[in-house]
Amino acid sequence: MSSIIKIQLINSKLIIKIIVFYVIKIKLLEKNIREKSVKKANKRKGESFKIIEFIRLILGNVLKKLEVNLKASITLGLKEPYYTALLYGGLNSTLGCLNVVFNNIFKKYFSQISINPNFVREIFEVELNLLLKIRNFDLIKAFIVFLINYIKLKGKGEKLWNIQ
Repeated sequence: MSSIIKIQLINSKLIIKIIVFYVIKIKLLEKNIREKSVKKANKRKGESFKIIEFIRLILGNVLKKLEVNLKASITLGLKEPYYTALLYGGLNSTLGCLNVVFNNIFKKYFSQISINPNFVREIFEVELNLLLKIRNFDLIKAFIVFLINYIKLKGKGEKLWNIQ
């Protein structure tokens, strides 16, 4: 960025002119070199990315069809009451955020979580009931999608896992 400032005094009037220039430089050669280096790095990491992609593919298909029913009761207490209060507030805010995320991930998500702080004694008890429902057809469909993609990769002659 460059600028020009002109100050003039005409007929006892002060005139100030400020002109600002923005110069944009695009270096195409450096951009192409950076893109090529990123592509080379991705090729080296390709094997681990393929495994992660397969796991993401399976989980994405299964999680969207999953119905989750969660009931939890948590009793907590620490040595000092203010630590208990801080932990209680942190857990409540975290669970509120997680409920929104889980509602977007799963087909149906129902949760009934109660957190009971105990300010008198040191205690940590958790009772958890978790019910997961999925139709058999959805599991079979996810497995078929995985097999199709695995066969496509094998048809190209690429290795998915290096097992010796």
